[in-house]
Parts: sequence; C-alpha cells; structure tokens
Amino acid sequence: MTGDLTLHGVTKSVDFDVEFTGEGATFAPGVSVIGFEAKARIDRTDFGVTFAAVLETGQVVVSNTIDLLFEIEVTKQA
Repeated sequence: MTGDLTLHGVTKSVDFDVEFTGEGATFAPGVSVIGFEAKARIDRTDFGVTFAAVLETGQVVVSNTIDLLFEIEVTKQA
C-alpha cells in the first residue's frame, strides 16, 4: 500500500508492506475486530530531519534509516 507521510513539514509517498493479522470476536454482540500490520523503512533525511549527535565512542545517536511499524485494529459491526 502506498500512502503519503508528512514529517517535519515534508510530504513524501511511502510504500508500506501490509499484512492481515486476523479477526476475532469482542465481548459486544455482533462486533468483531480486524487486525493489520503495516511496515515501512524511510530515510529521515529525505524529510529534512537532520539532527544527529555523535557519542564519545564515535557511534551515532540517531540513525538516518528509520523503521516504521503500525499495528492497526478496526472494529467491524454486523
């Protein structure tokens, strides 16, 4: 799935891998929950986010590559 993501005032199209994670009943009669998981990897510098700090050991505090993970539950009513 492709969607627009806005960070730091910059909007870019991002491709998400979406997986259906299941469906289950709830305690309410006639109501069920559907689950999805969406994943994407972005480069934060593409969105103008450039903050970086280096530790005394030379390691970078924040990577430019960021993994996004969304776990989504949708209520389905009969």
